[in-house]
Amino acid sequence: MRNLKKLKSDTMEDTLALSPQERVRLAESLYQEIVHIQKKRFKPFVKSFSSFEEYEKWKARQKDPWLW
Repeated sequence: MRNLKKLKSDTMEDTLALSPQERVRLAESLYQEIVHIQKKRFKPFVKSFSSFEEYEKWKARQKDPWLW
């Protein structure tokens, strides 16, 4: 959580001042923190619908906001 708290206090100029390597390191560390604190593992999936109306019906039935 250290990087998340620090990033909240940083300005865009502070973040843009980082070298490309530092940005990659920061992004990787933030990802690891998110994985660590995440309650539920996200499993990517693909879902297709024959119409937008079918998609809306499916979305209305979902209880988990991670799915949409």
